[in-house]
Amino acid sequence: MPRPGPADGRSAVFPYERTAGYESTVSMCFLIAVALLVGLVWAAVFIRRGSLLIGCFAFLVVGYCMGHPFWSFHLGPVPLTLDRLLLAALAGGYLVRRRLGRVEPKPLAGADWLLFALVAWLSLSTAVYASAAATNSAGSPLWRLMASYWMPLVVYWLARQSRLTAH
Repeated sequence: MPRPGPADGRSAVFPYERTAGYESTVSMCFLIAVALLVGLVWAAVFIRRGSLLIGCFAFLVVGYCMGHPFWSFHLGPVPLTLDRLLLAALAGGYLVRRRLGRVEPKPLAGADWLLFALVAWLSLSTAVYASAAATNSAGSPLWRLMASYWMPLVVYWLARQSRLTAH
């Protein structure tokens, strides 16, 4: 007895059968959800017990080894990458520790004031002259300012505020 339905072998009862692409998409979503859950658990453990200095080192390693080509997610005009997510988690962990009193603030030195003045000058210069600089390069001036000066400033500040102990 011949099978009812189209000649291409699909069932007439279930015209919208699942394809191999559907299963791989569902399994990939499941893997992403598991990875997100594991990442959140490890982030909570790191915020509780980890070192900010080790976190800054991990940011550098992740930034160089697993940058934009490894994984990126576009959130509006800004692509999110693993290193940017790690930097945000490090900054959040620092703020939580600072709020709980587990990080004692270090006094600012002259080099710190000079660095802040330089970044403020570059930010002001970018705000004033951004349209002229945008025509000469492929990247946005604001993005170059963030990636070249603000992100390293955050890493410097986190590493400077970390506790250097033997244990």
